[in-house]
Amino acid sequence: MNPMRLWPRYHGLCETAENVNLVLGSLDSEGEPSLRRVNLFAEPQDVFKVNADASVRQLAARRELVPYAPGYKPEPDEVLFVDLTAEPDVLAVVEAAGQLQRQEPYGGDENVVARGGFSATVIGAQRGKKAMFFSQFTPKNELARSRLTAIVQGRTGFDIVRERVLLFDADADCVAWSGYVFIRSVPAFERIFRFFEQARQRCRPSGCDHRAGDPHQQRRSIPGKLSEPTPDDCQDSLRWQETVS
Repeated sequence: MNPMRLWPRYHGLCETAENVNLVLGSLDSEGEPSLRRVNLFAEPQDVFKVNADASVRQLAARRELVPYAPGYKPEPDEVLFVDLTAEPDVLAVVEAAGQLQRQEPYGGDENVVARGGFSATVIGAQRGKKAMFFSQFTPKNELARSRLTAIVQGRTGFDIVRERVLLFDADADCVAWSGYVFIRSVPAFERIFRFFEQARQRCRPSGCDHRAGDPHQQRRSIPGKLSEPTPDDCQDSLRWQETVS
């Protein structure tokens, strides 16, 4: 579906949600996702749903959809988007995050937090459709790994927090829904999906994948499309990426 037709439906995305799940993930050097499902009680599920709905409303307030291109900084009323059919590496991560039944439950493994990567709130709606709200997740999202000293109030005073506490951003950096990723934070999107690293792997002497992106493309709004980069553009794209990374 054309994203312009899809966009009006975005406002009610969370209204039909039937379940809420949380996933912690990271990508290895080859871009393969490692995912853990976090078991949530009812109250945190409600909180994550409220946060997701707030993210929907923030993005839906922006009126213009613009195809993502490396280096383009969106205007305040613009939302960048990625067509997942054109980005198989991003699509693979999105699909894996939505396959909850294949993920091992997160049991407190410290390596999962130490690797960092992303968190994904998976909102299940009617007819099995899912929306995924991705945010960056780093070791500092565990309270004990931050430089802050956490104390908790008891009946007669304060004591040190001894339980493991994970912190999550209320605002999603990007949202995957119905074949597209809608982007709130471009730098976060590029880090979550290791966008430039994947481009470098595709652009090797053995061949250049056209999906790497062309930083010299001119931005055009939907229903127009960005011109497809040529193979000769690939090395220029990677050199440009080095200057901004």
